[in-house]
Amino acid sequence: MKTSIVGGEFKNRSLLSPKTNEVRPLSSRVRKSLMDILGNTVDNCLLLDLFAGIGSVSIEFLSRGAKSVISVEKSPKIASFLEKNLSNFNLLNRCTILNYSVERFMLNCHDIKFDIIYMDPPFSYDLDALLNSFSDFKCYHENSIFILHHFFKKKPKEQIGCWKISDSRTYSSNTITFYTPEKLSADD
Repeated sequence: MKTSIVGGEFKNRSLLSPKTNEVRPLSSRVRKSLMDILGNTVDNCLLLDLFAGIGSVSIEFLSRGAKSVISVEKSPKIASFLEKNLSNFNLLNRCTILNYSVERFMLNCHDIKFDIIYMDPPFSYDLDALLNSFSDFKCYHENSIFILHHFFKKKPKEQIGCWKISDSRTYSSNTITFYTPEKLSADD
């Protein structure tokens, strides 16, 4: 399946992808809908892309004006495709690739406040355990948005730590759930 950027500076440019089913890039239709919903929120944002895969979401955000991205992808093979795609788009200076598990990254990230956190785990992943780990993640600010892409039959909790569902959209078997943080305390 061919994956292309759907908008912005790199509209219609194709991404490299392994010729196996090891990745499930977010479809063009869902990425376009996601970007339409976010609108100007993407401008100048700092994005955290968890389970980044080949970089379709990271590059889509950069194409539409995101300031920078941290892309976390555990698989060295898939991360190499992500790096090649960023290089082909001349975006290596705006994206940091971390070859870690998402859980390891969340445990060790302390000093960055992301504007948008996008998480796209494999549909077979233990979503409840992952979201329990995410509930302790503190790298956000009061206006941050957490976006979870998941299989439509897997319903995430209404609240994950301080994060509450603000919107949810389903496209075929894909659901995008948006969370916003409750008011932060002085300790956060």
